[in-house]
Amino acid sequence: MTDKMDRQAALDWGKQQLTASIDELTNLGVVDGPTVEGRVAWMLPGQIMIAEIRETGQRDRAAWLIGGNVPTDHVDANVAESARDAARHFSLKWQMQA
Repeated sequence: MTDKMDRQAALDWGKQQLTASIDELTNLGVVDGPTVEGRVAWMLPGQIMIAEIRETGQRDRAAWLIGGNVPTDHVDANVAESARDAARHFSLKWQMQA
């Protein structure tokens, strides 16, 4: 029973981080919040979440989003094919900016 509860808690955490990250990007004017849908592609619960987001109904225009206990950031989906590639891209991007 605890495994099921732990899994649900992790899924809830991922959804909360996705919503919070989209809200942050909306406040910065990067995306239009009400028209954005997303799915968590990978997460380490309580630490980091990587999601794929897109405007509702727009299949060709997507982005990768990272959030959690890291700076919220986004990048066009064309630069990475998977969540792992997106994580690699964010890591390199942050190293270059440092």
